[in-house]
Amino acid sequence: MNAITRFLVSAALATCVITSGCRSKSQPQEPATGNANASAPSKIQSTLSIEAGLVYKSGDAKPVPRTEFYLLDADAEKILTDAKIEKKGRLKNWKEMALVKAYAAAKLCVHRLTRCPALKDSWDLVRDADTALKPHIIKSVSTGFDGKASFEAAPAGTYYVMGVYLLDESFVAWNVEVNLKSESQQVILDQNNALMIFQPSS
Repeated sequence: MNAITRFLVSAALATCVITSGCRSKSQPQEPATGNANASAPSKIQSTLSIEAGLVYKSGDAKPVPRTEFYLLDADAEKILTDAKIEKKGRLKNWKEMALVKAYAAAKLCVHRLTRCPALKDSWDLVRDADTALKPHIIKSVSTGFDGKASFEAAPAGTYYVMGVYLLDESFVAWNVEVNLKSESQQVILDQNNALMIFQPSS
C-alpha cells in the first residue's frame, strides 16, 4: 500500500469515528420513546350508591336498614344453577321456585330458627348457595339505618346487586342488573325492582 492510499484510508477512518457514519447496518437501533399521540387505555373506576327502601300499602315509606348487599360479576340465578344447587328434603316442595327465591326463603327459615320446620334443609341450601356465590362477590356492603350504602372503586362493567332483607316472618329479595359506565352512579332498590316479596297471608 503506497503512501497516498494509506493517507486516504486513515482519513476515511478518522471521519468515520467523528461522525459515527460507519455504524453497522445490523446494529440494533434505540427504541423510539415519548409518542405524544399514544396514551394507555384507562379503566373507569365507578362508585355505585344504593338506596334501599319500601313503600307499604299504608303509604308509609321505610328504609331497608342493616342489610348486606353483594355486587356480583354474574346473575345470581345463573351462578346457583351452574353450581347445581339443589332443594332437598322438605324444600323439594319448592320445585317451581327459582333458586334465588328459594335461597331467600331458606335464609328466612334460618333466621326464624326453631320456628321453621324446614330448618336443617334450609341451612344446607343457604350454606351451599353461599359457597357458590362467594367467588363471584366483587364487593359487599351493609346498608345503614337510612338504607344507604356504596360500592366503592368498582371497574366499569355489568354486575348484579343482590340482597335479602329479612323481617320476622317476611323477606324481600333483589337481584338487579346494573351497568357501570361512569365514575358515580346510583340505583334505587324498592318493591318495583324486587325479585320477590314474601309475607304471610293474613
